[in-house]
Amino acid sequence: MPESFAPVKRMRDTNGIPIVQRERNVRGAFGSGAASSFSESRRPPFGTMLYGGSMASSPITWTQSRSGGVPMQRYTGHVGPIEVGLVEYDGSNRLWTWWSPLAEAAWGHAQDAEGAQKGFEAWLRGWLENFRPFFEGA
Repeated sequence: MPESFAPVKRMRDTNGIPIVQRERNVRGAFGSGAASSFSESRRPPFGTMLYGGSMASSPITWTQSRSGGVPMQRYTGHVGPIEVGLVEYDGSNRLWTWWSPLAEAAWGHAQDAEGAQKGFEAWLRGWLENFRPFFEGA
């Protein structure tokens, strides 16, 4: 296993997203919301878990939904022709909710649409990491 894929301690937050235990506190690394509430832990930088890249090189294309030509507070994420995630505004809780049709238990909240998209991508990369042994054996 490459050194970049061997974190000190693997854990998951309440939404099942992988986090990595670190010795120092990193505040506000991922903006507002639940992700910044971990005082002694920090999620791995986006993109390093699977590709060694960054969020700027995300393979997910987000498109805003429209109804009758009017933009809605809903975004659909695709990787090629495959729909992998959705981000919608929940007006009753005043949060953006992300979820995936790939797994029933995959969902989370953020303060804004971009934060929800980043949270979703972090979950997706962690979830796909579970399949690494399958693809390495091929």
